[in-house]
Amino acid sequence: MADTLLQSGQGGDSMIDTRHRITIRQTVAEIEIVELQGAEQMEALQRLQEEAWGSEERVPASQMTAAVHNGGLVLAAFIRDRPVGLSYAFPGRKKDAVYLWSQRLAVDPKLRDRGIGEQLRRVQYQWVLENGYTEIRWSFDPLRARNAHLNLNKLGAVGIEYVKDLYGQRHDPANQGLLSDRMIVSWHVVPQTELREVPTTAPNPLDAVELPQAFDVDTRIFPLPCQSDVQWIEQQMLQANRIGVLVCTDIDEIRAHSPSVALAWRMALREAMSCLFAGGMQAVALLPVAGEPRLRQYLFEHRGA
Repeated sequence: MADTLLQSGQGGDSMIDTRHRITIRQTVAEIEIVELQGAEQMEALQRLQEEAWGSEERVPASQMTAAVHNGGLVLAAFIRDRPVGLSYAFPGRKKDAVYLWSQRLAVDPKLRDRGIGEQLRRVQYQWVLENGYTEIRWSFDPLRARNAHLNLNKLGAVGIEYVKDLYGQRHDPANQGLLSDRMIVSWHVVPQTELREVPTTAPNPLDAVELPQAFDVDTRIFPLPCQSDVQWIEQQMLQANRIGVLVCTDIDEIRAHSPSVALAWRMALREAMSCLFAGGMQAVALLPVAGEPRLRQYLFEHRGA
């Protein structure tokens, strides 16, 4: 698979490190994930980046190549020789923590919800085990409940920080008109663990449960968050081991009908989550909300609970 792209070295020699080449069987097609090394291979993935993020947001091939030669990782997913997914990561350090920072993950928009992004993450996990890291970190938009479900429930990562407007003003379709606030998640790896032992779900995800909520939501038309009460949240952190933060299931639908409501959701999550993270809590799961399919709730727990 992907022979045209992979066989790009002199004399037809592959530039791929085949140690990290795996084949994963999907219900609709066979997906092959490979580790990329050379600039020509990176260039061949520029169109996929444009389809996923727009031309202004694509990462230059030269930058990805430099990252690979300095402890980073670029993975590509193929279906029948066609690139359908990409992940780009480089070394990160904050205070005493050293980790692999996964900056970008792209999937062909026509093939989303088929598990390609999840498999790219799992191959990252295996690569980290083999290359001296003990942790992967990345950011995601906490307004996107599907991404939260993958990151927290399926992969078992933990939300550790909320960053306001991390990337400044964005113009790609998924972010235009919304401040680029992000949740930082941490995924710790276990040394000497084989790929088949990588956890496939978060430990025993909970059903819909009643939690003290950081703010209420008016659900009469579109779900509309009420203003957070920071003092109440701070009191709850002293009294409760768990606190919920509500989130809508489809921010794109809300944004299309009412940008002001979408912005209200951004500000509600910003205020509540910033307070909870500052108080020593972490986001560990995304749970259903009983009787309200348009909402989910983040489960926050005290660290070490």
